[in-house]
Amino acid sequence: MNSAKNVSALYISLPFVIDITGVSNGSVTGSTANVTATINVNNADVGKTASTYVTAIVPATAVDNFVPQHAGRRYAEAATTSRGNVLIQLTGNGWQRVSNGQLTPYSTGVLTAIQALSNAITASLAGAQFCVGYGTSADEMISAGRIEPIARIDDATATASNTGSCLNPLNFPLVVQQGWNLLGNSLNQTFQVADLYGNANWVTSVWKWDNSTGSWQFYAPGMSATAMQSYATARSYTVLSEIKAGEGYSVNAKATTSLGTLSGTAYAPTTLSSGWSLMGMGNDTTPAAFNTSLNTTPPAAGSTPANFSSLWAWDSASSKWYFYSPALAAQGGSVLADYLTAKGYLSFTTSGKTLGRGVGFWLRK
Repeated sequence: MNSAKNVSALYISLPFVIDITGVSNGSVTGSTANVTATINVNNADVGKTASTYVTAIVPATAVDNFVPQHAGRRYAEAATTSRGNVLIQLTGNGWQRVSNGQLTPYSTGVLTAIQALSNAITASLAGAQFCVGYGTSADEMISAGRIEPIARIDDATATASNTGSCLNPLNFPLVVQQGWNLLGNSLNQTFQVADLYGNANWVTSVWKWDNSTGSWQFYAPGMSATAMQSYATARSYTVLSEIKAGEGYSVNAKATTSLGTLSGTAYAPTTLSSGWSLMGMGNDTTPAAFNTSLNTTPPAAGSTPANFSSLWAWDSASSKWYFYSPALAAQGGSVLADYLTAKGYLSFTTSGKTLGRGVGFWLRK
């Protein structure tokens, strides 16, 4: 301070407050943990019926054994088959994986104290983060910002990458249109194809391109496992069983069907494979911004690096392709627009079409 100053302050009403026991400065300490959270709701929400949601991002090496035990004991033991972090949720039956992206309420009605962790063994939970929120639905809670962190378990050795957050999970409806759909797994988790598309009444087939082998993977719910294997083998396909984070896939549907709301952490691609890749991503972004995000070093002033050759997304309603080329865009003027018109392709820019939230796209590098 070197003279008299004027200071202004903006006061913002927090949506709610959480009283927490079992943590110090937001961090869990010790080899075991007991964490209880009590929600003090916003005054405007007092007396309203709401659902409570409890989510956590935990290391995948622990999640397979992170299950409810006897006498309410919830703990984790290290597994060795998975990497990264996954989203789990606390239900009335204990901690469970978020199945097919569906958030399940912990309770509905009067908001009370929640025992998130009871005698939890923290050794294999390094890097975990826990959140609590409430709302009339998961969509409403997230859009209103009524979800807050309650505890974290620090990773002093940085052996568990803390990617993703339980604070703002990606949340979006997935609708499959009648006919051919080009979709993408936007979440940082793996789906079993049979769980999502195992109903032969509305699904004819599901296809995924394997960039590493240059071949197709195929699934048809109306065929037996033996018939599917024979069909795939005869055509040099393999049977499709799962869709991993960031993978794109095609669905041939007999009828338009909603798969409900999917929730999880967004998948963000950082590298591209050579050749053709069928992809998906979590964050809504334009192809131009996606191209720029792949730069490992800042581009020269005025330049637009081409980190891939072309990008394509399918529009089921019009049965046409969206197309983008960084090289054509870099030429400026109407070069890209003229090319789209000549080929009968759709423009990402004029249509406001973005990547992310269930969108699948072909990319050539």
